[in-house]
Amino acid sequence: MNEPIEADEHGTNFDRLADRFSSNIYGTVKGQVRLAILREDLDEQRVALNSRGQLRVLDAGCGPALLSSEWASQGHEVTLIEMSQRMLARARQNFAEAGIASDQYHAYHGAVQQVLPTLEGRYDVVLLHAVLEWTPDPQALLKHVSRVVAPGGFLSVTFYNLDGFLYRRLLQGNFRHLDAPRPRPHLGDLTPIYPLRGHEVEAWLADAGMMVTHKRGLRCFVDYMHPKAAKVTDAQILEQERRFSRIEPYRSVSRYLHIVARPNPSEV
Repeated sequence: MNEPIEADEHGTNFDRLADRFSSNIYGTVKGQVRLAILREDLDEQRVALNSRGQLRVLDAGCGPALLSSEWASQGHEVTLIEMSQRMLARARQNFAEAGIASDQYHAYHGAVQQVLPTLEGRYDVVLLHAVLEWTPDPQALLKHVSRVVAPGGFLSVTFYNLDGFLYRRLLQGNFRHLDAPRPRPHLGDLTPIYPLRGHEVEAWLADAGMMVTHKRGLRCFVDYMHPKAAKVTDAQILEQERRFSRIEPYRSVSRYLHIVARPNPSEV
């Protein structure tokens, strides 16, 4: 039986599910697709920041910090925020395994909304990955995080796509949640509690003074593959995910969406 997730007004604590996250998400082809495409996107965005030298990177709701540990390995100044002690411990372990000493980065235990006001300065790169969909007030969180993006920097946001959620239910013949204002999966599984639509997140970013400069789907088809589908390799799946993640309508029904936004120069 699944253990219930601990949640409060600031979001969801994954202390009880840290092990399952590692095995069920990061240890699968779905997780490999997700990380590979995010790395590709972030590498593209980083090109515009090369002239800045060492970057300030904030990983808000870092989880195991698989991507931000790579930025730290490249010499950038990384700050982690995570409300789960067990997830933060995993992040520290990942940093240690990458040869990054504890005094080479900053780690804070707590909700993003509580920790952010205590930090000084702005960040060239802000990662907010798979956090919004576990938060009761995602618009407010997105506004808080947008404020700490430095002029010329960027915010990378990923979130569980409501349209992908509904499409999956249609394919399964599971029509129970289709007419609900907001489908709410069971708290004991790993399905996010508050799936979001891309256009609403884009509108929230605009309200926060941010311009969307990049949008891509994560896991456009791998989740929907039939059990009796032709045998293909993980590399072949990733190749096609890369191809179709930029194309409509496949992007809009992906399980997750990745949006990159930058501060609007007229509002900085």
